[in-house]
Amino acid sequence: MAVQKMTLFNLVSQKKDINQILRDLIVMGYVELKDAFEDIDGSDFTLSMMEENADEIIDMVEIKHCKKNDYLRDTKGKLEYILNRINYKPEIDKSMIVGDYSFDDVKERIDKIYEHFKELADEIDEVKTKLEKLDQFSSASYLKGIDINFRQISNLENFVVKWGYLTKENKQKVARNYENISAIVIHIGEEDNKEAFMVISPKELEVETNRILRSVNFSEVYPDQEYFDYPDAMINKMNHDRQSLKSRLKDLTSISNDYLKNYQDEIIKSCSRIKMEEKVEIVMEKIATTKNFIYMSAWIPEDKKESISNYFEQYGDSTILTFRDIKSLNKAITIPTKLKNNIIFSPFEELVKMYGIPSYNEIDPTIFFAISYMLLFGAMFGDLGQGLIIFLAGILVGRTKNKNYGGILTRLGIASMLFGIVYDSFFGYEHVISKFIPWFNYIRPIENINAVLTTSIFIGIVLLTISLVFSIINKLNRNDVKEGIFGRNGVAGLVLFSSLILIAIEILMDIVLLPRWLLITFAIVSIALIIVREPLANLILGKRPLYHSGKGEYYVESGFDIFETFLSILSNSISFIRVGAFALNHVGLFIAFHTMAHIIGNVAGDISMFIIGNVIVIVLEGLIVFIQGLRLVYYEMFSKYYEGEGILFEPDQILGGN
Repeated sequence: MAVQKMTLFNLVSQKKDINQILRDLIVMGYVELKDAFEDIDGSDFTLSMMEENADEIIDMVEIKHCKKNDYLRDTKGKLEYILNRINYKPEIDKSMIVGDYSFDDVKERIDKIYEHFKELADEIDEVKTKLEKLDQFSSASYLKGIDINFRQISNLENFVVKWGYLTKENKQKVARNYENISAIVIHIGEEDNKEAFMVISPKELEVETNRILRSVNFSEVYPDQEYFDYPDAMINKMNHDRQSLKSRLKDLTSISNDYLKNYQDEIIKSCSRIKMEEKVEIVMEKIATTKNFIYMSAWIPEDKKESISNYFEQYGDSTILTFRDIKSLNKAITIPTKLKNNIIFSPFEELVKMYGIPSYNEIDPTIFFAISYMLLFGAMFGDLGQGLIIFLAGILVGRTKNKNYGGILTRLGIASMLFGIVYDSFFGYEHVISKFIPWFNYIRPIENINAVLTTSIFIGIVLLTISLVFSIINKLNRNDVKEGIFGRNGVAGLVLFSSLILIAIEILMDIVLLPRWLLITFAIVSIALIIVREPLANLILGKRPLYHSGKGEYYVESGFDIFETFLSILSNSISFIRVGAFALNHVGLFIAFHTMAHIIGNVAGDISMFIIGNVIVIVLEGLIVFIQGLRLVYYEMFSKYYEGEGILFEPDQILGGN
């Protein structure tokens, strides 16, 4: 269980180096910039009072925020326009965002690509628009052979001509109400389940005609005036232009593809550097500047101190780097938490974070969480075959972006398989594994009900005891003597819990581990210490007053607290009986499905009940057990020792890419 040690550094450097420094720190991927203004305003920014630092110290009186990049948004918009038009999403190439370059170079490159490409894109759009208009007016082919000049019709002085489409349903509506329409409606063809019409109406009735056409969702199309002629001439010109436009579009597409091929590296480089500039823009809000200098604070893992020192050596005397002692920091400063667990347990960090992030001085519960959760899940959902399905599902999920959740499922599947072997259960069938491994001492839940339930409570007692030990360590790490030694989840609480458990074991199981009078004495002393924990702790630490409120009010609260402590010990311990109950329920469900298969009485019934039963159990009961396991860990165990009020260490970096 590891919360990685952190350190804070303060940096003063020449303002001209700000972009290069920020880019390099972002590429490193292990630096979290902290708001330098908070440190400066709170007098937590360390700068040694040496003669050679006089300029930097004097300059701090003119401190202000960094100036924003006014051109970044416009340049990013141009790049996105290019990427959207060519439907291209390049991966970030981190090798292209290191080194010495300026934003002006990036802007100039993108402007050049944009100008070149926009001309091409505009022409492609124009060709596509013309083709679309021609395709919309393809119904003109149905007019072939008609001896009418449509140019003359469209130029009628007292009539308006409309072209468009109706659905078959709306065509029927028009037909049924034709006598109410003040226009000539001519059906000229059918295309793609649409009916093409030409509508001629008097200009003085145009408003009324438009209202009627809107009511039947008449979709108008307007061919260019250049095409209006006799139908045969119209069709020939449209077909000729359509072929010419398609040929031109093909040529333009080829040019666009060649363009992408020729400029691909430039586009990837530009996209990568724009991503970097966006990140630089964000972190610059945390940087304080003056006319000549920048002031920066940042968190890094302690094992990266040497790397940071080596990096800033290249700037020589133009930078002042100071590492801060964590113990000397203002208590109001929250140290971020970086979890570091091995590959076996690290996926369970996701479930720990769902509850809360461990504080910097708090024990990382990930390993204990992982072991206890796998133990509880496996005990409640023990089956070799179903565990294998969960394991395979975890492998599939792990190949997606949810790698940690895939890792959780694979580990829970392994736990389920191991307990399945112990339970002699394979896809709900008992006495199958034992045929291949006859010498193993199996524990079949339905044949050992009392043992399974008793063992569940015993497991709970062990886990709760460990939780109390963690609670003591966490509280003493925070110098919380009151709760760490005398609290209900401290040393006194652990002694009380242990004493009551040993007394219960003696009464229920007739096993004497310590004399009862000694256990009762321990319990009474523990109760007394819990009741007087506040005045006693204040007395030891020399704090005054001894009570945060009135003496009478305090002891009333302590009395209720003791009552709640006894209830908590009882309920927390008994709560783990659900582990055995779910193990029995798991078997009971399959007994029900086996019974239904027996009632059906044929092979098809056996197969169908086998499939249905396993699907229901894996999906429904698996989900319930997953939730119940979390409940036991979160509410019975975490509530004892884990606060989870820390903040996660989130280094400033560019994710993705290669």
